Amino acid sequence: MHSDTLTVSDVREALETAKKDGNVDSFVHFMILEERGSRTRKNGFEIRLEWIGEKVKGDGRHWTNSGNGGANSYGNGNGTYAATYDEWGWFIAELFSKDSDMVFGTYKGVAGFDEATRYKYGY
Repeated sequence: MHSDTLTVSDVREALETAKKDGNVDSFVHFMILEERGSRTRKNGFEIRLEWIGEKVKGDGRHWTNSGNGGANSYGNGNGTYAATYDEWGWFIAELFSKDSDMVFGTYKGVAGFDEATRYKYGY
């Protein structure tokens, strides 16, 4: 994520707000939240969300992907579960409510996010 205004505190607050609003499960946490450089914005962040609840068959949860070897490769097979697509969507929407010009992955500004998600995560 790249932003001229958001801080680590803002990112943490966005996840807590999405949880409080009931859009993100309480067992979703940051697997990674690190400040990174950005060539285009003042601040850059690496963010990965994980879910640490008790898996129930058919609940749609999938293993996390470490980026180094596919799903469940994190921790040598002792992986955790990923946040769902919708949990990510509500979290990202909270971030865009704080900075409508930020870049999150392929979403370049809130208009791009809304168009790509067909306005599903309105705020």
